[in-house]
Amino acid sequence: MAYLTEAQKHGLNYLLKDYPLQKSGKIDLNMVRPMRTYEIPPEAEQFLPKDIDLSKASDIGLYGMNESLALGEYVQPKGNPSGLYKERGVNPFPYVSNLEEFGMATGPKPDEQGKLNARIANAIAHETRHQYFSDNPELLEDLNVTALGNDPELLEEEYNRWLDMVAGGPTLSEGDVYQNDRLRAYFNMDRPGQGPFRIKDLEKIFQRATKKYKDSLRTIPGPMGRSTRSPSGGLGALGIPGRGGADLSPGGGYGQSPTGSDIAGTPFSRGGILGVF
Repeated sequence: MAYLTEAQKHGLNYLLKDYPLQKSGKIDLNMVRPMRTYEIPPEAEQFLPKDIDLSKASDIGLYGMNESLALGEYVQPKGNPSGLYKERGVNPFPYVSNLEEFGMATGPKPDEQGKLNARIANAIAHETRHQYFSDNPELLEDLNVTALGNDPELLEEEYNRWLDMVAGGPTLSEGDVYQNDRLRAYFNMDRPGQGPFRIKDLEKIFQRATKKYKDSLRTIPGPMGRSTRSPSGGLGALGIPGRGGADLSPGGGYGQSPTGSDIAGTPFSRGGILGVF
């Protein structure tokens, strides 16, 4: 079932045109579903707050969701043996709040519509990126560091938000990382003889991972087999994409993700069974 009109897809394609994921053909708008249509598997109900109304998910700051491949250990895939569920092992669709409200930024409140459009576009890219990481776990190998418990899943959401926001500035703020209780604990941990793990150390990890991520997308053949590599500004040598090539939709200031964030310390935090942010 198609949820987006051709006009809506045209508008989203325009907002997403500079995203590395879009340039490499990894974003399929026909796969995106409204959050309200997600059917919570009975086996996954324990990971979600009781009585949650997914038709109003954005009211509580939940803007996107996808099922982790780990959920396949608990849930029997739907559909026929050759269907998309069977192929992926879990629900294959990225879900986005307010998807069908994407529209022309006109009328009495064009700025509000423009911000909503940007949030929807960025949520689509954010959730697609999580799925891309699930399919290519080697891209998160740089997040596997002893100082942070050798747990790449701990950092995946923060890293994904870094890719959302990195065009807005070259540094992370404390607010970007300290909302994650587990991550904050590592930052506050004593490391005799080494000193504390600092935000600039995390930035270096994210910069290395970003270069690997963008390089992986450049190896995907584009139309007629041509490379999808394109010129980029910014601090490319450090793995920091320029504004034109970053996964950042219009309107998202650095440290102010237009897509919201995980609810730290709950099953909504990335690394659990359901990736909801």
